[in-house]
Amino acid sequence: MADWKERLKVALGGVTSGGKFAVTGTVDGPLPEIAIRGVGKLALPIDAGQAEDLVFAGMPAPFGKGSKTVLNPAVRKAIQIEAARVRFSQDWDATLRRLTADVAAALLGVYGGAAAGVEARLYKLLVYERGGHFRPHRDTEKEPGMFGSLLIQLPVAGGHNGGRLSVHLQQEQVLWDTAAAATPPGAVVTSGGSGSDGASAAVKPPAAVLQYAAFYADCEHELSEVESGLRVVLAYNLVRTQVGANTVATAASATATAASEAAAGRAAEAEAAAASRGAALRALAEAVRAWEAAGEDSQSLVALPLAHKYTEASLGFGALKGDDGAKVRALLDCPELEVHLLLVDKTVYGGCDHYYSDSDEYEEAAETAPMIKDDGCWDWEVNFIWHSPQSGRLGAHVGDFGLGMKLIQNSVLGGEQLFPEDRQPDQKKYEPYTGNEGPSLTYWYRRALVVVWPRSRSPIDD
Repeated sequence: MADWKERLKVALGGVTSGGKFAVTGTVDGPLPEIAIRGVGKLALPIDAGQAEDLVFAGMPAPFGKGSKTVLNPAVRKAIQIEAARVRFSQDWDATLRRLTADVAAALLGVYGGAAAGVEARLYKLLVYERGGHFRPHRDTEKEPGMFGSLLIQLPVAGGHNGGRLSVHLQQEQVLWDTAAAATPPGAVVTSGGSGSDGASAAVKPPAAVLQYAAFYADCEHELSEVESGLRVVLAYNLVRTQVGANTVATAASATATAASEAAAGRAAEAEAAAASRGAALRALAEAVRAWEAAGEDSQSLVALPLAHKYTEASLGFGALKGDDGAKVRALLDCPELEVHLLLVDKTVYGGCDHYYSDSDEYEEAAETAPMIKDDGCWDWEVNFIWHSPQSGRLGAHVGDFGLGMKLIQNSVLGGEQLFPEDRQPDQKKYEPYTGNEGPSLTYWYRRALVVVWPRSRSPIDD
């Protein structure tokens, strides 16, 4: 029989939320009436004259780069109009609420009982002309509780070509292709694959409808260059309003969600999900009992890296995304286990073999230069932030529970390296030559984990 670690790994692999990291579709409802201060009421589809008015009324869209906001058309080329200038007819509120509930349920899955507590809040109206694009990036958390983004594309006369959005989570990819190609409405477009390589297929709807894409904000995504025409998008923040960062939703919430799904006419789907979840939970309980039976000589704790990215502000038991939430809640349902969340921040400091320049182009090039890591020219430090199911955030320093980085790394289920040499930093900062010191680079790496150990023993490995 497989040892307890292999059984635990297999059992956790069978625990899923039933949600997705990205979804696309068409909006069920009439086209909204939209008025923009300085432009007037929009006619949908947007005609050429109003397209010019939108471009003239907006301003170049910047992007976040560390603590700075930067304008660089080589990275992002788009026009933005502030949300405060956009007004909708009253009937749009009901349509948006229905869409938000559907999108939240699709993203949050069976453990997403908080779908009713999700709001879509308009952030910007975005216009992409010919040549418009956005290089690979992740959306920043623009307000407390934000966990995702919802994009609604407005119909434009003549449509556009290019401008395809690709969203990634680890090895998976979802493509959103809304180009006005020669493909007839309703035809399937594989967008680069049949799905066997992880890419989902897209279906092209008629032109005079609203199309949408929604995804978790931490997922890397890229908009390819618009080759012709105009692409106009309403960008919304998806925000949790009812579930606190440390609220623990366990299997009871999954049961309630399954009941609501059944009431909504998805009884067969809910029943199948409940059966699969029940089998996975039983396998997990058996693996935990095998760990307990292995005695004091067995590994003292297990660390499981989470699939999504989290920040200090977003990490919490009630704010986990997708399968992360399902796995953690399944572990919480095991009474034999102590369960905590851990955010590991690693900061690396080193020299950079570049000369000083004031230009933005030079600074961007310097940040891509390799860090000098020889002759004592580099250093690093690690910071731990723990979260408890009962009391939330516990501390922001190394040593909580007496656990150090070496023990955490050695306890990762499956042996994955938390910070391998080829891992790209989550953030970079370039400091130019100061007169006393040469140019330097700072890299920040961040990794979120769930850390568990049997309640019957100490997690400290003596």
